Amino acid sequence: NDDHILMMQQTKNLQMEYRTPVEVKRVEGGWLLDFGKDLTGTFYMKAWGKRGDRVRIIYGEELQQNGLVRNDMRCNCLYEDSLVLAEGENELEQFEYKCFRYVQLTTDDPVQMDGFRVDYRHYPFDDGYAEFYSGDELIDGIWKICKNAVKNCAQEAFLDCPHREKGQYLGDLTVTAHAFHYLTGDDALFRKALTDFAHSTEICSGMMAVAPGSFMQEIADFSLLYPYQLLLYYHFTEDREFLEQLLPVAEGVERYFDRFKNKEGLVENVKTKWNLVDWPENLRDGYDFDLSQPVVGDGCHNVINALYIGMKKCLNRIREILDIPGRSETEKLIEAYIKVFYDEERGLFTDAYGSRHCSLHANVFPAFYGVLPKGNRISELIRDKGLSCGVFVSYFVLYALIRMGEKGLAYDPVSYTHLRAHETDQYR
Repeated sequence: NDDHILMMQQTKNLQMEYRTPVEVKRVEGGWLLDFGKDLTGTFYMKAWGKRGDRVRIIYGEELQQNGLVRNDMRCNCLYEDSLVLAEGENELEQFEYKCFRYVQLTTDDPVQMDGFRVDYRHYPFDDGYAEFYSGDELIDGIWKICKNAVKNCAQEAFLDCPHREKGQYLGDLTVTAHAFHYLTGDDALFRKALTDFAHSTEICSGMMAVAPGSFMQEIADFSLLYPYQLLLYYHFTEDREFLEQLLPVAEGVERYFDRFKNKEGLVENVKTKWNLVDWPENLRDGYDFDLSQPVVGDGCHNVINALYIGMKKCLNRIREILDIPGRSETEKLIEAYIKVFYDEERGLFTDAYGSRHCSLHANVFPAFYGVLPKGNRISELIRDKGLSCGVFVSYFVLYALIRMGEKGLAYDPVSYTHLRAHETDQYR
């Protein structure tokens, strides 16, 4: 009863390259290889020895203080293999790829090793398409490391990371597809991703968080971003036909969340999907609402409603582009949102109904979607807190600043080099 449906491939084949180490050093019992930067791929080597000899292979993105490879990764992968030799010459051919910069080879046996390389894999990527130079060492360094990260994460899909899940996450698509467009000018992988998530509505009309794949995860925040992603794709391509094709899918997501509306028109108790806000959880800036898994706490909280408003605004814009008439409920929804969450005295949005806490997240998402009451102090809050959030939300922080006319703050690296470990009393 296999229900898979085959489709023609929409994207190009991956590029495969050989990369040799930029530095090879002797260490006790073996070798330390440095490939110069992170690479997604499989490690290859030759080894000569006796049957049963062993070579320990450990991989990592950084070195420890003792100069050896840290293979207990920050993403909770323990990167280690053991090569057991047959008699004579052996070639290592690995099935599954990893992402790493360093390889450390050690053995207690008289094994000879040579031919080191990485079979580097990525979606076609013209390194010369986009160039950037600011004259600021920190900014230029950020550009280089992020460009390489996007390249490593662009495989047959936009992977959340090529180390661990190796899954295409709907929320991460917002950032990676946007960056990939400006780095390559190629939107085929973005189009495929939007189609992948459209297909996931066969499982749930409110959309899955990971597609394609068998990992059944659902994240409300990510689903609510789908109309924004459709608009972003249209902004890049002006592909009206594709927008029209996927509008019914986006409207299915809208209907899914509409069923959680309370009498004010806001959504509450969205317990069928994980309410993420940000990840990891220690980067939520003290967000004052019970985000327990698998079932979120009772009540009405800010971020899910800011994203709900954003979904409505984006769908309105899509319908305008497609000349589809309809009555907008966005203005009344924004009025209700401000009434419930806005603290006029402080000029900030609170985290939840009944809460007095004003997190970065509770203010960034409404600012991103243009919900900016007169006299608000959101830019001041961001100036004070900096990027006290995860990578996912930093995208919205930076764009919110630009949309509030705070371009200087968005581009000021000094603002984000002193991140606050604890919030100040004025936001409690």
